[in-house]
Amino acid sequence: MQDMNYRAAVRMKFIQSLQLLERNKKINWKPEKTKRVYTNESANSETKKEFRELAAHFEFVWYGNHNISTERFMIIDKQFDQFITKET
Repeated sequence: MQDMNYRAAVRMKFIQSLQLLERNKKINWKPEKTKRVYTNESANSETKKEFRELAAHFEFVWYGNHNISTERFMIIDKQFDQFITKET
């Protein structure tokens, strides 16, 4: 995967995380809600902490328009995978 594709991959992982939280009834997804609102809706403090960190990665990469290295993507991807596995 080329560096420029990592931005899209992080975005997709974030969307997948939102979908999972909604499916588990931990958030009520609506397009106008912010990541902060979703974080506050999260059921427990551990989920909030993890989701807040994932949201920060997403915001940095996506909204900050930053390309990230393969190494950095692997770290972020692992965090998303751990969150998704735990929430599944």
